[in-house]
Amino acid sequence: MCSLNPLKKDLETIACHCGSNNEACAGVTDAIMPIGDIDIVAGEEEVIRVGPVQVAVFTDSVSSEDDVLNVEIGIESSDSLLVFTSSSSRRVRRSLVATEGAEKARSASCFAIVKNEEGTVVGQVVGDCVSFDPSAPLANEVELCMHAKTSIPVDYEVFVVAGVASMDSTSKAVTALDQVVTVKEGKYCAMVTAAGVYCPTRNIDAWFGAVQSDVDTSCGAFDVILSEVVDDLSDAGVVVVEDLPEKEEQKNPTETDTHFGDDGLNSPAAPLRTLSVVVVVILGFVSVVLA
Repeated sequence: MCSLNPLKKDLETIACHCGSNNEACAGVTDAIMPIGDIDIVAGEEEVIRVGPVQVAVFTDSVSSEDDVLNVEIGIESSDSLLVFTSSSSRRVRRSLVATEGAEKARSASCFAIVKNEEGTVVGQVVGDCVSFDPSAPLANEVELCMHAKTSIPVDYEVFVVAGVASMDSTSKAVTALDQVVTVKEGKYCAMVTAAGVYCPTRNIDAWFGAVQSDVDTSCGAFDVILSEVVDDLSDAGVVVVEDLPEKEEQKNPTETDTHFGDDGLNSPAAPLRTLSVVVVVILGFVSVVLA
């Protein structure tokens, strides 16, 4: 389960946003790991490698007026995306239940999080996402090549088209881009000009404009880790909150009711604090489970 270690950071993020001191969340939610930077020189053509990322630069990529542009390169782990997608978010709320078995852990469907502009799931990520951040706008394209990870199962029968997607660094939503992608020695290569976070993907045929699909988005991996955490919590006598209570109807002020004030058990923030405490407790057990 070592490959699922990034999920601990994601659980920390959930706890952070459910707590009352949200100003402290800034450093918690930043999951992009810088791996280096490159200089692109106007008029030069070269291939530059930074870790698993390769950038092919052309003579017209940088304007002669800019002379040299610096580009910061970072990596967003594909595992960390499992919690932040909409389907995974639903699993956060419901997955404290029995799992389908370990055979579903890290299946291709876990990574089927790529949507088109219509919001339809049309593909899966096949590698870590790459942050591409030039110091100034490029004059023309460079070729960005991202490695596919052998640890990610790929359903080639369903996802038949090589693709690239953009990832929203805040919501973690992964949206397919209408671009030609070539696969070179296990690297997914696309032409880019703008700053952004790009992910290598495989998509279904005729994905562009699709309004519905039969793509399987179930993920036993997330259920397995939460099942283990919940088992440990249950053994410790901790009551796990699976979901926030429904909002109660506003009571008539004349009705007799016990109220403990803004810091009491009946305050509106109490359910959030309860969830936050539970998730924080979960984190302690996750550290043991993932060790």
